[in-house]
Amino acid sequence: MTATALSKEQSQTLGTVINKLAKDCDAKAVVICDIGGYILASESQTNDKSIETAAALAAGSFAATRELAGIVGEEEGFKSICHRGVTSGVLIQALGDNFLILVILGEKSIEGLVRLHLKKITKQIETIVNATQDQSVHAAGATGSFSVQENDASKS
Repeated sequence: MTATALSKEQSQTLGTVINKLAKDCDAKAVVICDIGGYILASESQTNDKSIETAAALAAGSFAATRELAGIVGEEEGFKSICHRGVTSGVLIQALGDNFLILVILGEKSIEGLVRLHLKKITKQIETIVNATQDQSVHAAGATGSFSVQENDASKS
């Protein structure tokens, strides 16, 4: 899978959609990522790096769950998984074949309400993220050049 490039408009639209979802569901965080855990968009009540770790772990968990689905005869895989604890939980849902949405539930979040809201916005989000799959960084609006300079370790 190649890296995903979002245009400014796509990024703003995803941000608006997940911001509304987070507010409507009393979620601690909402993350859209690819199946490798690379974050495309996120809305979080906290600004720490744990959201990156959560996305990576959610992607791994979802991959394991897809394999489990195959073992039990669910050929198309499970479309979502939910884990609920005493004060929080997570809901991970597939967005097509290559993307996921992770909702970190708060104490007041109601799983059924989250699923209802997700059902309403899934097609909109899938349309945006699926359009990015083969989109080059130039098509996404990048105008500058990008290069990497290697450090010579012997000079350090």
